[in-house]
Amino acid sequence: MTAMPRNPDAGSGRKARIMTPKALRVLALGYLARYAASRATVARFLSRRLERAAAAGQAEADTDDIAFLLDDLERLGLIDDGAFSRTKANSLSRRGFSARGLTARLQEAGVDESTAKGALEALAEEGDCDLRRAWRYAKRRRLGPFRPPGERSDRRTRDLAALSRRGFGLDVAKTVVDATESEITQDAPASLTGGEDTSG
Repeated sequence: MTAMPRNPDAGSGRKARIMTPKALRVLALGYLARYAASRATVARFLSRRLERAAAAGQAEADTDDIAFLLDDLERLGLIDDGAFSRTKANSLSRRGFSARGLTARLQEAGVDESTAKGALEALAEEGDCDLRRAWRYAKRRRLGPFRPPGERSDRRTRDLAALSRRGFGLDVAKTVVDATESEITQDAPASLTGGEDTSG
């Protein structure tokens, strides 16, 4: 006798989850407990879940409920695009992202242009700039002065290109790649941090 396919919900006493405003809130809080996120990122996550529920005929909430929830989470301080962008910008800066790269990453994360600009201005107020960030990137990737002395000349063009792809301007790239031997052991040496910050 052919066995009938088993319905996983049959006899289990479980009901399919209905996407109510309360369920949306539970999802949002769970997401924020796991990830640092912008308002736009949380909105996209909730919208996908709501669309899935609606397609299955299990949605009692709508997009207005998402907007109301996001406003409430902002009021409570659980969503703060300004703080999120500053934290993310700091992290990316330590990894050697240029101002151009920082802006692109923040916008990919759903941060608007004005908020992203504010995050870069906060870095600048702390003395961070593209020259410092390029030095960090060169150190991580062993470019320019961090290469064995015998390789520097042959790899100079390649190293300049690597920094350019990262979003750094040619002047910044040359300053880092052509740094003197005495600066190799220093972290963002003073001679590499003077002058005005550039956006790459």
